[in-house]
Amino acid sequence: MGAVFIRNILINFDLVLQAFVLLGLILCMTSWKKWGQRIVIIALVPLFIIILTPFGPWMMTHLETRFPQPKNISKDVKGLILLGGTFSKEKSRLQQRPIYNQSASRLFEFIALAQKFPTLKILVTGTPLEIKLTRDVFKEHGIDMGRVIFEENSLNTKDNAYNSYALIQPKNEKWILVTSAFHMPKAVGLFQGAGWNILPYPVNYQTTGTYGLKQKGIGRDNIHAFTTAFTQNISLLYHYLKGNIKEFFPKAEG
Repeated sequence: MGAVFIRNILINFDLVLQAFVLLGLILCMTSWKKWGQRIVIIALVPLFIIILTPFGPWMMTHLETRFPQPKNISKDVKGLILLGGTFSKEKSRLQQRPIYNQSASRLFEFIALAQKFPTLKILVTGTPLEIKLTRDVFKEHGIDMGRVIFEENSLNTKDNAYNSYALIQPKNEKWILVTSAFHMPKAVGLFQGAGWNILPYPVNYQTTGTYGLKQKGIGRDNIHAFTTAFTQNISLLYHYLKGNIKEFFPKAEG
């Protein structure tokens, strides 16, 4: 319980900083004014760094450039793996149709890849709702459902890796793993830990791939980039310490 609590605090680091600013402002109106001022200053410094600098986009770039998108697909590849995470689950459930989130291009880039290599098997892994929505989208885009295998009992990336391995039993077969570029290091580590021989195929890029001073701009975009990248790095550290991945920042197998 304690480890989960600490992990949640770190993952929501920007919100924690904002909460401390609010707490400090409240204390400034009481006899604890000096403590309130100190708390505000301590919280505002990292918050301003996150908002006003490209620190978050730089972190995202570090994740997204870990695995380049392969230019050629070797003939020994057996199939394509798509991870869930492209739908807004609650909105899709309420409206009874696909409502996409910011990772939507992951799904459509996967469909283009599947159409380019029509002989490869397809594995889709996610929650029951994600599987239902993905099946509907596949049918709309003419994907041959006879080549598709669905794994619908996964709530997170670790589940994706291990449940899919148990279902497919790929041994040393090479499969292409498709997910968002910022998510690829974590996905690679967990899939390798589960025993997969995978070829990373990152999509849905969020950065330019360079460390420029003006990556995204000021404000909300920087906060989003920082939150996303920080969450991925904390998750990488967590799974590394738990022994689920072999190294903190995974690399492609030779």
